[in-house]
Amino acid sequence: MAAATAIAAVGLAVSVGSTVASFSQASKQRKAQEQAELDADKAMAEARGKLDVNFAEQMSIKKEAYDNEREALLVQGAMATESGMASERGSATTAGRVYSAQQAGQALSLIHI
Repeated sequence: MAAATAIAAVGLAVSVGSTVASFSQASKQRKAQEQAELDADKAMAEARGKLDVNFAEQMSIKKEAYDNEREALLVQGAMATESGMASERGSATTAGRVYSAQQAGQALSLIHI
């Protein structure tokens, strides 16, 4: 009977030992999972930050000079049309020439873009 009790005690000890090892392993795995989730959240936040960058903005051309040139062409055209209205030739002839000159100016602006 003592042998049976000893065998049962050894079996119980082995069972307790494997249970403790299982809990220890489960604890390690849970900590590893938590760390992996933290790393994944950090990587996702970094990836989302990269999505917010507008790379096309860096490639865009500066249009301010062209806008200024277009505005100057319009002002000059308005002044020429106004002076043509006061001349003897009439505004229709002057307006046609102004329109033609503005179209040529815009064409040159587009070539330089």
